[in-house]
Amino acid sequence: MINNTIFIVFDIDETLLHLLSENEMEQWSKMNTIDYNDGNKIILRPHIEKLFDFLKENENKIKPAIWTYGNEKYATSIAELLKKQFNLSNGFFLFTWGKENIIYHSTPKNMNYVYTKFKNCNKTNTFLVDNLYTNIAHTANKENSILIESFYPFKSFHENNTSPVIAAENDNCFLTLIDICKTLIDSNKNADNTTIPIFSKENIKKLDLLSYLNQIETKSLIPGESLTTTTELMYIGNTTNQKGGKQYRKPEKTHTKKNHTKKNHTTKNHIKKTHKSKRNITRRNIKKSLRRKNPTNKKSK
Repeated sequence: MINNTIFIVFDIDETLLHLLSENEMEQWSKMNTIDYNDGNKIILRPHIEKLFDFLKENENKIKPAIWTYGNEKYATSIAELLKKQFNLSNGFFLFTWGKENIIYHSTPKNMNYVYTKFKNCNKTNTFLVDNLYTNIAHTANKENSILIESFYPFKSFHENNTSPVIAAENDNCFLTLIDICKTLIDSNKNADNTTIPIFSKENIKKLDLLSYLNQIETKSLIPGESLTTTTELMYIGNTTNQKGGKQYRKPEKTHTKKNHTKKNHTTKNHIKKTHKSKRNITRRNIKKSLRRKNPTNKKSK
């Protein structure tokens, strides 16, 4: 890699943490939480302290940043909160960006924008960690991103019928991310002047990270792309053993909702057509009845 420093850009919500209102706190008393504002608290993703300890220990080798779809004020407030919580230096984050820095809305969080703002960042050494497929799967980002399972403790279900509370408490995505970062740091020791993206298939094979490369099938919201796309992406989650083979990410639930809506529309249209047909039949019967009661007088020859 051209630059010996690795740059990792973190999303905030459902990636690093989950915002929690005060009236939901009882069932989460065991979780790693901190006060935010207006009576709200934050559930920190498990092992976030280990992640930041690792980043501090390797501050000359790997540099984190923050980029959220919230505004820049929110990004800064979360960065300050994390710095205080984990004793991070003032310059720990390379940047803290919000939606104001999302220039290309058809390709959200376009990493090319990062490369233009920070000359040491490029496709060979910089990647995004985000829970949203649409921020990652487009051409600008898919070889420079890791899709991470959403940290959303209050979802109504979890795979294998696991309780959301238990699933959240047992989340180990950041331990997996640390392992991947260690591999990247080790590969940098003998790095050549390659120009291939950090998570191109060629480099993934070279780094022996193929167990994290998965076929992700989901609905795409990117203009011009098909409704359902299957894309090969780096993915880490809790659904299977990270070192134990292929993982699978279920399609977004919007499929079911939209199909259900279409079915409802079809049913409504069918009812309308049926009602219309019945009205037509009724009108014809009335006309026939009137003809019987008042037969038309035939003209005499």
